[in-house]
Amino acid sequence: QLRLAPEHIRADRDVVVAAVRRNWKALEFASMDLRGERELVLLAMKPDIRAVQFAAPQLWQDRVFVHNVVREDGMLLKRASEELLGDVEIVCTALQQDWRALAFASREARGEPTILRAAVRSGGWGALVYATAEARDAARCDRELISIAVERDWRALEQASEELIEDRELAMVAVRQDWRALGCMGEGPRSDHDVILAAAHQDWCVLTLALEEFPVERDIIFAMVKRDWHVFAYLPKRYLEDREIAEVAVAQDWQAWGYAPEAMRADPAVAMVAVRQHAGALLLGHESLRGNRDVMLAVVSQDANYLELASEELRDDPDVVKAAIAGDWKALALASERVRADRSAVFEAFRQHVSALEWAAPALLADAASMLIFLKHDRRALTYVSDSLLEDHEFVHGLLQDKAFGRAFVFELIRKNWRVFTVLPEDMRMSKEIVMAAVKQDRHALDFVPLDDNGLNPFWSDNAIVLCAVQQDWRAIELMDQGLWQDFTIVKAAMMQYPPVLDLCKTTMKKELWADRDIVLLAVEHDCWALTKTRPPMWQEIDIVLAAVRQDWKIIDKAPGKMLKTLWADYDIVMEAVRQDWQAIKKASKSLMEEQRIVLTAVQQDWHALNALPPKLAKAMWADREIVECAVGQDWKALRNIDKEFFEDRSIVFSAVRQDWKALKDLPKEAADRYWSDVEVVLCCIKQDAQKALEMADKALRGVTSVMLAAVQVQGSLIKLGDDNIKADKKVALAAVKNDPTAIQHIATVLCGDRDIVQAAVEQNGLMIKYASDELRGERDLASLAITSSNGEAFELLAEELQRDPDLVELAGIS
Repeated sequence: QLRLAPEHIRADRDVVVAAVRRNWKALEFASMDLRGERELVLLAMKPDIRAVQFAAPQLWQDRVFVHNVVREDGMLLKRASEELLGDVEIVCTALQQDWRALAFASREARGEPTILRAAVRSGGWGALVYATAEARDAARCDRELISIAVERDWRALEQASEELIEDRELAMVAVRQDWRALGCMGEGPRSDHDVILAAAHQDWCVLTLALEEFPVERDIIFAMVKRDWHVFAYLPKRYLEDREIAEVAVAQDWQAWGYAPEAMRADPAVAMVAVRQHAGALLLGHESLRGNRDVMLAVVSQDANYLELASEELRDDPDVVKAAIAGDWKALALASERVRADRSAVFEAFRQHVSALEWAAPALLADAASMLIFLKHDRRALTYVSDSLLEDHEFVHGLLQDKAFGRAFVFELIRKNWRVFTVLPEDMRMSKEIVMAAVKQDRHALDFVPLDDNGLNPFWSDNAIVLCAVQQDWRAIELMDQGLWQDFTIVKAAMMQYPPVLDLCKTTMKKELWADRDIVLLAVEHDCWALTKTRPPMWQEIDIVLAAVRQDWKIIDKAPGKMLKTLWADYDIVMEAVRQDWQAIKKASKSLMEEQRIVLTAVQQDWHALNALPPKLAKAMWADREIVECAVGQDWKALRNIDKEFFEDRSIVFSAVRQDWKALKDLPKEAADRYWSDVEVVLCCIKQDAQKALEMADKALRGVTSVMLAAVQVQGSLIKLGDDNIKADKKVALAAVKNDPTAIQHIATVLCGDRDIVQAAVEQNGLMIKYASDELRGERDLASLAITSSNGEAFELLAEELQRDPDLVELAGIS
C-alpha cells in the first residue's frame, strides 16, 4: 500500500526497505532519492530483475550498480551511461550473459580484442555481427579468437585467414567436431594423417566419403592404416586391393581381413598373417585356403577343431592331422580313414588319451604289431583290440611270451573276449581259475577244455564251474555229471530259468529233489500242478499250497484227504480261492464262513454266495451293512433278505430304487410311506414309471414343482394329478403341453389365455384351440396354425368372425 502513503512515508528508508522486502514492486512508489540508492535498488532486484526499471537515472552512471545489473541481464547494458558503455570489464560481463549486448557497447569497445573474444566465447563467430568492419577483418587473423570460435563451431574455420587455415591445431579442433571441416582447412593439415584420423574417429563411416572428396596420397593412407587398422575398413576399393596396406592392417588385428576384397581374402600370404593371430580368421578367408597346407597347419596348430574345415586332401595328410592332434587328441575323429589307420598318427592321439582308439580305423585295431605297441604303452588299449585279433593264435601267444604281460593279463584278455580261451595253450585251458574266468563270460568255453584220459571234460564235474554255466543257461545241466544233481544250488539255478528241469533227472535223486521245500516252491510257482508230484507231507507247507492256489484254487482237490479239512480252514488259502471263484466258499470251514472279509469277497462276485451259507450264518451276514450294500448294489431283489433295520438306511434303499422302483413294494408299509414322501426317491421312481410313481407318492408331493415338472416331462397328462397351484404354474403347464398337447384341458383356466402354452399345444394338435381363451381363439395367426396342424378340423372351433375370413376358409379347404 506504499503508493497510498504520504510523501514523508515514501521517503522513509526503513518503511520502503520493509515494503520492498515484501514486494519488489513497492520500489516504484519510493521517493526519487531512495530510488537512487544503489543498495535499496539491488535489494529489490534480488527477487526480480524487473525492479531495475524503477531505478533513478543517476544510478546508470554508477559503475558498481551497472556491473551488478548486467551480470543478471546483459541486455540492460543499453541503459548504462556513455562512459560505462566503453568499460571493458562491464561490457565483457554483459557479453558473458548475452552476446547481443555487444550491440550497445561503444564503437571503441566493439573493436577491442578482449571484448570481441568475450562475445565470440558467448555467441560464436556470429556475435561479431556487431563488431566494427575493421575489427572483423582483424579477427580473422586473431588466432586466439579463431580458436575460441572454432571450439564453439567448426564452421568458424571458414572465417580464418589464409595463414590460420594451415594451423594444424585449429584443424584438429575442427575435425574432431565434424569431418566436413576438412573442406575448410589448408592443404597442409588436410593431408596430415593425424587430422584425417581425428575426422574418422568421430564416425568411421565418413572416412570413405572424406577420402573421395579430399583425395590423399597412398603413403598417407598407409601411415593411417599402420597407426589404426580401423581405417582399412572404410578405404576405397583401390586401397583395399593393395596387399601391403592389407597386410599392415591384418597384422594389427586379424578381423581387418574381413573387410578385404575376395581376391585379398584368397591370398595365402595375407591369410598367414591373420590365422597366426587367431585360428577363427580362417572363416573370413576364401574357401580355397582350406586346401592350403601352410595355412591349415597354422590354423589347426592353434585349434584342432578347424581340421573339420580342411579339404579332404589335407585331412588325409598325416602331418596336418598330427599338428591338430598335438592340440587336441579328439582331432583324430576328423581325419581320413587312411590317417586313422596310420600307426604314428593314432599313437600321437593315443598318448594323450586312450579313448583316441575309438576313432582308429578297424584295420589298425586288427593289426597285431600296432596293437602290441599300444598295449605295451597302456593296457587299457585292450578295450579297443578287435575280436578277430584276440582269436588269432599267433597274436595271443606273442602277448603271453612278452615279459611285459604277466599271467594276470590272460584274465583281462578273457574278460574282453572269452574266445581268447580257445587259442590259449593247453596247460592254461586246464587251469580251473582260467576256465572259470572264461565260463563266466560264456558257458560255451567248456566246449574247448582238453579232454582227460577217459575222454571226458573234467570240469563238468566241478560244482562251482557247472553252477556258473547253469546260471547262464539251464541247458548246461544236461551236460553235467549226474552226480551233481545232489547239488541243490545248481538245480535251483536251473529251475529259476526252467522249472520243469526236474523231469530231466534220471537218478534216484529225483525223489530227494521233490522232497526239498525250496525246490518244490520254485516248481509250484511255475506250475501249481507240480504240487501233485510231491510227497504228502509237502501239502502241510501252507506257503507252498498257497503259491499253488494263487494259480488255480481247484488244486486243493488234489490234496491228500487228511489235509483237506486243514487247508479249507486256512484263512489265506480260502480267501485266495474265494477271490478266484465265490463258490469256493461252499467248501470253507464253518469258522471261515463267519469271516466277514471272506464272505464280502464272495458277495462282491455274486450276492447269491450268501445263499451258500448255513441259515444262521446267512442271517448274521444279512445284518452286516457292508455286505448288504454290496448285495443290493448288484440286485435290488437282495433287499428282500436284508435285516429289517436296514429299511431305515436311505442309501441302501435308494440303491435298490435306482435299479427298480418296485423295490419299495418289498418294504413294510410304514417304511415305504416314508420313502414315498422323499422328493429325491420319488423323482428317481418317476424316471422309471411316472404315473405309477405319482400315484404311489405322498399326495403332498403333487404340489411340489420339481416333482410335478419331472412327471409331466415324462407324461404330460399327469398334470391333472397336480394341485391348483401346479395347474396354474406356467413352467409346469408348458412342459406338460409340450409332452402331450391334450394336457391343456387340465391346466388352470388363466393359463389358457397364455399365448406360449396355447401355441405349444396347437402346434401339435390344432383341435386344442378349443381350450384357448376367447381372445386367443380370435387371433388370426393362432387360427391359421390350428387349421394347418389339424388338417382343417379345427376350423369350426375358431371365433365366428374368423370363420368368415376368406383366407382361413380357403386354408381349411372349405368350399
